[in-house]
Amino acid sequence: MNNKALSIFLLFNIILGAAVASVPILGWSSQKLFKENEIKEIYKPEQFKSLLSSIISAKSTEVICLFVEPKLRSDEVSKLFDSYSSDSNGGQFKDLKKFFEEAASNVYIPLVDSKSGHFVSSVLAKLSPSNLYIVKEDSSKFPTESATSVFSIDNINSLPKSILSNGQVDIIVVVLPDNHYYSQHNDIINKVQSFVGKDVEYASFFTSEIGSAVEMQLHFPEKLVTAADASSASASASSSSGSKSTDSGSKSTDSGSKSTDSGSKSTDSGSKTDSGSKSTDSSSTTPTPKPTTKPSSSSSSPVPSDSSYFNYFTGPIISTYFVVSILLAILFSGICCLADLQVPDRYESPNKQKTL
Repeated sequence: MNNKALSIFLLFNIILGAAVASVPILGWSSQKLFKENEIKEIYKPEQFKSLLSSIISAKSTEVICLFVEPKLRSDEVSKLFDSYSSDSNGGQFKDLKKFFEEAASNVYIPLVDSKSGHFVSSVLAKLSPSNLYIVKEDSSKFPTESATSVFSIDNINSLPKSILSNGQVDIIVVVLPDNHYYSQHNDIINKVQSFVGKDVEYASFFTSEIGSAVEMQLHFPEKLVTAADASSASASASSSSGSKSTDSGSKSTDSGSKSTDSGSKSTDSGSKTDSGSKSTDSSSTTPTPKPTTKPSSSSSSPVPSDSSYFNYFTGPIISTYFVVSILLAILFSGICCLADLQVPDRYESPNKQKTL
């Protein structure tokens, strides 16, 4: 039975690992380059390399733009593009969605194998374009050994405009910042596409270098204040305030006696003595302030502010893999149970000998 459970666990992890390790590709072009709008099977880096090589060898495209996210999983695309909303305009990638839908041809590849951890850089290392221009942040660790020139992402306008009309297939790789400000990434894509323009034959791709790690957020409620704790806190507060009021009363009594002594020495001793006694009486009758305890807002049970109370995998792709993996696990366990059923051999009793 332990072997069966181990086999099911390994099968589940293989399927889930293939989904988590995948990155997406969105491609759009000013030409009819893509025959399919969507490729549903798992795409290999060698296939993407062959696609880029065919575009370079055809020489009908002037510029190839690669927009590379440092970390992005396939199942995150639906959330970033606000695909679940009926009136979505692209979410944080509204300009990217517009370029994708208005292009002459486009393709969506949801599952690209990136187990190596260097999807785009490994593909570029096997290509031989005329010129390779890399635009990135100074802190980015994206390899630039094979680049013709490297530009800062803050100086996109410094790209040479000659690459738009030199008759060669040049590649512009834009490594987007390693942060979650995807609206900023959308603006960078818009700026590069505006640099290329609509009169230039181009092919653009949006993808990722590696799939991002799966984040699970747990929110634990704070320790609640019990009634016993509240009463003890109230008692300690009242005792401390009472001692303070007693001290203040004794101080006022001392001041009253001092004023009485000084009044007996002066001419208006009677009046000052009366005032001193009044101050003594007032000090002795000073009411002790009662402590007011208000329930603090922190003692109440906190309510999570964000809707993702426990963030599992999002997106339809991972959900599909979960359902398929569960069904396969049930099928596999059923086959194992059937294999364990042993039908006993037919037992034939020996022939009885007749007794004479």
